[in-house]
Amino acid sequence: MTREANFLKVEHELSGFTIEKLSRMMKLSFSRKLLANENINITVDQWVCLKLLDQYGQMNQQQLSDHSLKDAPTLTRIIDKLEAKALIAKAPDPNDRRKTNLSLTDEGETMVARIKPILQSFRSEVYSGISASELHTMEEIIHKIFSNLNYLNQ
Repeated sequence: MTREANFLKVEHELSGFTIEKLSRMMKLSFSRKLLANENINITVDQWVCLKLLDQYGQMNQQQLSDHSLKDAPTLTRIIDKLEAKALIAKAPDPNDRRKTNLSLTDEGETMVARIKPILQSFRSEVYSGISASELHTMEEIIHKIFSNLNYLNQ
């Protein structure tokens, strides 16, 4: 194998690690932003669930799992904590009593409204020095990778 081919092989092997590291760093940094606000006592994982319920509306636990990519036991713990904080409500699915629908409570909607400006500020800091064109290109590449992974996982 040539030196260039070896470099490309190593570079591709590192890219998944690099993306994982970036994800963890963003999660840690955003977690610190949330913790800095005394009115907000939720984790990033809890925020993701609130954001998805805000974005898509009522859904069952399986749908939330699909959107959040959380496994059932992890998601159950998150849901239980959000319910204990009165941020989400559970209701039986009228079409399938085996399923439980989840939705934001008024308190949950208020929490989402409080966090959105914090998220916007965080994104502005994280993407500082990156042009709109570069962000668009990054988004396109990420969507292509997701598409490839979805195809592989079918």
